[in-house]
Amino acid sequence: MSMRRRTCRYALMRGAAAVAVMAVAGTAAAQTLEFTPAATIAGPIDLVKAEGSFAYLTRGATLTIFDLSDPAAPVRRGEHVFPEQVWGFEVAGSLAYVAAGHSGFWILDVSDPDTPALRGSVTTPGQAKNVAAAEGRAVVA
Repeated sequence: MSMRRRTCRYALMRGAAAVAVMAVAGTAAAQTLEFTPAATIAGPIDLVKAEGSFAYLTRGATLTIFDLSDPAAPVRRGEHVFPEQVWGFEVAGSLAYVAAGHSGFWILDVSDPDTPALRGSVTTPGQAKNVAAAEGRAVVA
């Protein structure tokens, strides 16, 4: 059995004060991964997710978009400030589904990362703490 080397572009690792952008390499046969620091994004940061070549980070009520096309040089693009702290979010394609406490559930269009646009919101009966989305549907906890 030959060992093939596979390379992913990057991984995001959240620490207390920053997010590290890591170059990832691994071997299929041994199922091991190697992480090499490529860059950092200063924090503090509450939540982080990646979709395509973008990283989405929250701090309090703000969701910020970073372009990771060059993982060694992340570029801050746009942001949106919600009325309350973001407790959970999910990005699916060009939409970010956001759970923001008592202010409820929000849908943000992130197709233009420089100017994310609010698509709508729903006031939930209690605090919106997290969200999962698939196939154009969302479930809010």
